[in-house]
Amino acid sequence: MNIFIHELKSYKKSIIVWTIALALVVALFMMMYPSFYSAKDEMHKMLSAYDPTLLKALGADSLLSMFSMLNFYAYTFVYISLCGAVSAMNIGLSIISKEISLKTADFLLTKPASRNKVIGSKICAGLVALVIINVVFIAVTLLMANIVKTEAIDLKIFFMVSSVLFFLQLIFFTMGFVIGVIAPKVRSVIGTSLGITFAFFLLSMVINVSSTDVLRYFVPFKYLNPGDIIATGGYDTKFLIIGLAISAVFVITSYIWYNRKDIDAV
Repeated sequence: MNIFIHELKSYKKSIIVWTIALALVVALFMMMYPSFYSAKDEMHKMLSAYDPTLLKALGADSLLSMFSMLNFYAYTFVYISLCGAVSAMNIGLSIISKEISLKTADFLLTKPASRNKVIGSKICAGLVALVIINVVFIAVTLLMANIVKTEAIDLKIFFMVSSVLFFLQLIFFTMGFVIGVIAPKVRSVIGTSLGITFAFFLLSMVINVSSTDVLRYFVPFKYLNPGDIIATGGYDTKFLIIGLAISAVFVITSYIWYNRKDIDAV
């Protein structure tokens, strides 16, 4: 419990920064909606002039036919999720790699705490951080949606789309965590986080214009598509299970590797 509380306190600033960043991003996007909606005819003409392949790559092809609040939110969510993925991987990567890079892990393990307890406490602290970020994110999104909405919002679909952020962050958090455990030393946490998440994001754009679905299995950004959720009223169960299974594998691998890892002394 002491490790858990210590980690939460040490990441208080990071939690606040990422929470504010995501809240600002979604607030700015939502503030754009009234202007977007009022100029929908002009926007439709402008978007129609673009290459359909380019629009599909950017995930903007759905805007050609629908200008509802939920569809606009689904489009902007692509970029919100990118920011969320970076924040989750940054927390997951730094929360464990700092002990290894700063060589403080040996001191931590001299305390009456097993390696499993250390790993478990850090993972729990990271998950609580993600929950805090997502609660504030959903609250701000709902507030802004009610301020700028032009029609009634299906709250069930709204919450389902918004909850995709936590699902995505869970995958990138555990991915960052296992990388932090396995890597001998992470020189730049934010650089590594940005590099990996942007690589997956660019790959998701390739999938948008690709005729094959095979790559989708390797890109978390494509597991739960907000547009599909709005269209079907539910999650893609197969990819929901795949995402959770991948996160579980990352966590199990972290436990096994950390227990076998040689910890450098100061």
